[in-house]
Amino acid sequence: MLVALLGFYLLDTLQVALGWFGRKELTGRYFTLHVLCNAFVTVVHLDDVYYTWMDPAKSADAPCDMSGTNVMMALHLYHIIAFRPLAMIDWIHHISMVLVMTPLAYLFQPGHLMGHGAFFATGEGVVGKGVVGKGGCCCFLALAARLRPGQPLAANAVS
Repeated sequence: MLVALLGFYLLDTLQVALGWFGRKELTGRYFTLHVLCNAFVTVVHLDDVYYTWMDPAKSADAPCDMSGTNVMMALHLYHIIAFRPLAMIDWIHHISMVLVMTPLAYLFQPGHLMGHGAFFATGEGVVGKGVVGKGGCCCFLALAARLRPGQPLAANAVS
Protein backbone atom coordinates (compact mmCIF):
# COMPACT_ATOMS: atom_id res chain seq x y z
CA MET A 1 0.00 0.00 0.00
CA LEU A 2 2.92 2.35 0.64
CA VAL A 3 4.09 1.92 -2.95
CA ALA A 4 0.62 2.90 -4.19
CA LEU A 5 0.56 5.89 -1.83
CA LEU A 6 3.92 7.03 -3.19
CA GLY A 7 2.65 6.40 -6.73
CA PHE A 8 -0.38 8.64 -6.15
CA TYR A 9 1.90 11.35 -4.79
CA LEU A 10 4.17 11.13 -7.84
CA LEU A 11 1.25 11.09 -10.30
CA ASP A 12 -0.34 14.04 -8.51
CA THR A 13 2.93 15.98 -8.57
CA LEU A 14 3.43 15.12 -12.25
CA GLN A 15 0.00 16.36 -13.31
CA VAL A 16 0.68 19.70 -11.58
CA ALA A 17 4.22 19.91 -13.03
CA LEU A 18 2.89 19.25 -16.55
CA GLY A 19 0.33 22.00 -16.11
CA TRP A 20 -2.74 19.77 -16.38
CA PHE A 21 -4.01 21.24 -13.13
CA GLY A 22 -2.86 23.99 -10.81
CA ARG A 23 -1.83 23.15 -7.25
CA LYS A 24 -5.18 24.50 -5.97
CA GLU A 25 -7.35 22.61 -8.48
CA LEU A 26 -8.06 19.82 -6.01
CA THR A 27 -11.13 18.34 -7.67
CA GLY A 28 -9.54 17.84 -11.08
CA ARG A 29 -6.38 16.40 -9.58
CA TYR A 30 -8.35 14.00 -7.40
CA PHE A 31 -10.66 12.86 -10.21
CA THR A 32 -7.62 12.07 -12.35
CA LEU A 33 -6.18 9.83 -9.64
CA HIS A 34 -9.61 8.31 -9.02
CA VAL A 35 -10.08 7.35 -12.69
CA LEU A 36 -6.62 5.72 -12.70
CA CYS A 37 -7.45 3.86 -9.49
CA ASN A 38 -10.78 2.66 -10.94
CA ALA A 39 -9.04 1.35 -14.04
CA PHE A 40 -6.38 -0.50 -12.04
CA VAL A 41 -8.91 -2.10 -9.68
CA THR A 42 -11.05 -3.18 -12.63
CA VAL A 43 -8.17 -4.92 -14.37
CA VAL A 44 -6.78 -6.57 -11.24
CA HIS A 45 -10.09 -7.85 -9.87
CA LEU A 46 -11.97 -8.80 -13.04
CA ASP A 47 -10.89 -12.41 -12.58
CA ASP A 48 -12.24 -12.39 -9.01
CA VAL A 49 -15.65 -11.37 -10.34
CA TYR A 50 -15.53 -14.19 -12.89
CA TYR A 51 -14.50 -16.85 -10.35
CA THR A 52 -17.05 -15.64 -7.81
CA TRP A 53 -19.88 -15.88 -10.33
CA MET A 54 -18.70 -19.23 -11.72
CA ASP A 55 -18.31 -20.96 -8.35
CA PRO A 56 -19.79 -18.90 -5.51
CA ALA A 57 -19.47 -21.72 -2.97
CA LYS A 58 -15.67 -21.90 -3.32
CA SER A 59 -14.97 -18.23 -4.00
CA ALA A 60 -14.27 -17.39 -0.35
CA ASP A 61 -11.63 -20.12 -0.07
CA ALA A 62 -9.46 -19.13 -3.04
CA PRO A 63 -6.56 -16.67 -2.77
CA CYS A 64 -7.08 -13.11 -3.99
CA ASP A 65 -4.60 -10.65 -5.47
CA MET A 66 -4.87 -7.81 -2.94
CA SER A 67 -3.05 -5.20 -5.03
CA GLY A 68 -6.29 -3.62 -6.27
CA THR A 69 -7.63 -3.36 -2.74
CA ASN A 70 -4.32 -1.89 -1.58
CA VAL A 71 -4.49 0.76 -4.32
CA MET A 72 -8.07 1.55 -3.31
CA MET A 73 -6.94 1.99 0.32
CA ALA A 74 -4.00 4.14 -0.76
CA LEU A 75 -6.30 6.44 -2.73
CA HIS A 76 -8.49 6.93 0.35
CA LEU A 77 -5.45 7.75 2.47
CA TYR A 78 -3.96 10.05 -0.15
CA HIS A 79 -7.27 11.90 -0.41
CA ILE A 80 -7.18 12.50 3.35
CA ILE A 81 -3.53 13.63 3.28
CA ALA A 82 -3.39 15.77 0.14
CA PHE A 83 -6.84 17.19 -0.50
CA ARG A 84 -7.86 19.06 2.63
CA PRO A 85 -10.15 20.53 3.68
CA LEU A 86 -12.49 17.58 3.19
CA ALA A 87 -16.24 17.74 3.46
CA MET A 88 -17.81 15.94 6.42
CA ILE A 89 -19.22 13.23 4.12
CA ASP A 90 -15.68 12.54 2.85
CA TRP A 91 -14.43 12.11 6.43
CA ILE A 92 -17.30 9.74 7.23
CA HIS A 93 -16.67 7.75 4.05
CA HIS A 94 -12.91 7.53 4.50
CA ILE A 95 -13.00 6.70 8.20
CA SER A 96 -15.62 3.98 7.72
CA MET A 97 -13.84 2.48 4.70
CA VAL A 98 -10.17 2.93 5.69
CA LEU A 99 -10.37 2.36 9.43
CA VAL A 100 -13.31 -0.04 9.74
CA MET A 101 -14.51 -1.95 6.68
CA THR A 102 -11.31 -2.74 4.80
CA PRO A 103 -9.40 -3.93 7.89
CA LEU A 104 -12.37 -6.15 8.75
CA ALA A 105 -12.34 -7.57 5.23
CA TYR A 106 -8.60 -8.24 5.48
CA LEU A 107 -9.17 -9.97 8.82
CA PHE A 108 -11.68 -12.43 7.34
CA GLN A 109 -9.62 -13.10 4.18
CA PRO A 110 -12.66 -13.68 1.95
CA GLY A 111 -10.72 -14.81 -1.13
CA HIS A 112 -12.28 -13.89 -4.47
CA LEU A 113 -15.10 -12.16 -2.63
CA MET A 114 -12.64 -9.45 -1.58
CA GLY A 115 -11.74 -8.70 -5.18
CA HIS A 116 -15.40 -8.96 -6.20
CA GLY A 117 -16.28 -6.33 -3.60
CA ALA A 118 -13.42 -4.05 -4.61
CA PHE A 119 -14.44 -4.35 -8.26
CA PHE A 120 -17.95 -3.13 -7.54
CA ALA A 121 -16.86 -0.56 -4.95
CA THR A 122 -14.31 1.12 -7.21
CA GLY A 123 -13.37 -0.73 -10.36
CA GLU A 124 -16.86 -1.38 -11.66
CA GLY A 125 -16.98 2.23 -12.62
CA VAL A 126 -14.73 1.61 -15.61
CA VAL A 127 -16.36 -1.36 -17.33
CA GLY A 128 -19.71 -1.76 -15.62
CA LYS A 129 -22.36 -3.62 -17.53
CA GLY A 130 -20.09 -4.32 -20.48
CA VAL A 131 -19.57 -0.66 -21.40
CA VAL A 132 -19.13 1.99 -18.75
CA GLY A 133 -20.59 1.75 -15.27
CA LYS A 134 -22.14 4.58 -13.31
CA GLY A 135 -19.32 5.31 -10.83
CA GLY A 136 -16.38 5.51 -13.20
CA CYS A 137 -18.39 7.20 -15.91
CA CYS A 138 -19.41 10.02 -13.56
CA CYS A 139 -15.84 10.35 -12.33
CA PHE A 140 -14.52 10.39 -15.90
CA LEU A 141 -17.11 12.97 -17.00
CA ALA A 142 -16.32 15.17 -14.01
CA LEU A 143 -12.63 14.98 -14.94
CA ALA A 144 -13.44 15.81 -18.56
CA ALA A 145 -15.44 18.82 -17.40
CA ARG A 146 -12.41 20.04 -15.43
CA LEU A 147 -10.16 19.62 -18.45
CA ARG A 148 -12.54 21.49 -20.77
CA PRO A 149 -13.87 24.42 -18.75
CA GLY A 150 -16.78 26.28 -20.26
CA GLN A 151 -18.01 23.26 -22.19
CA PRO A 152 -21.37 21.85 -21.06
CA LEU A 153 -20.91 18.38 -19.60
CA ALA A 154 -23.22 16.98 -16.94
CA ALA A 155 -21.81 13.96 -15.12
CA ASN A 156 -25.13 13.50 -13.31
CA ALA A 157 -26.98 13.05 -16.60
CA VAL A 158 -25.46 9.57 -16.82
CA SER A 159 -26.38 8.71 -13.25
